[in-house]
Amino acid sequence: MKEVTTNGVLAALEGVDHLHVTKEDFSTDLSKLGMDSIMFIGIVVALEEAFDCEFPDAKLLPTEMKTIQDMVDVLQELYEEQIR
Repeated sequence: MKEVTTNGVLAALEGVDHLHVTKEDFSTDLSKLGMDSIMFIGIVVALEEAFDCEFPDAKLLPTEMKTIQDMVDVLQELYEEQIR
């Protein structure tokens, strides 16, 4: 797994159709950014590919990861578990 950085997250999200996110949007509820279930899957896939990891199944719900920051937090936890 790669180290989680803000620039890495932003770069990964550039490829998600109809999603325009800045660092300031990280704490915004994704539904307010126009997210639907297809976009949620696109975000998850983009982040998994960019950081060479897999989100735990229990987290793969929009209710568990409501913001980009929630996703970054999960990525950071996965990264920290790996380096221990």
